[in-house]
Amino acid sequence: MAAELAHSPAANALGEHMSDISQEVYAAGWMRGTEWVLWQALTDWRATGRAYWSPGSEFPGDITEHMPELDRLQKAAGGWVWWLDGMQFVPEDRWLRLVAVREASPWGWQTENRELDAAVTA
Repeated sequence: MAAELAHSPAANALGEHMSDISQEVYAAGWMRGTEWVLWQALTDWRATGRAYWSPGSEFPGDITEHMPELDRLQKAAGGWVWWLDGMQFVPEDRWLRLVAVREASPWGWQTENRELDAAVTA
């Protein structure tokens, strides 16, 4: 299960940085799906050195400049932050299982976090 951010300064810092990126791109502290967009961006950046908020769109939103800090914070926290009744921390091993279940889902990116949380046991 996810944990409240207040219990980990590293998770707090990660969540705040993710929120700041969302705020900069969309003027929304946590745009729906921020956790998924930023995970894909971080994965892309680790592979190619570039990261975009909406790759393939007319206005992809280059967020490469945020990736070194996002990478550092993700590693320091040892997991990821997602939105489930508020920002919550998920340990990395569970997060990777959530990613895999979401990718395998026939609904893909439309799968709700609550469904994923129920599908991936602790």
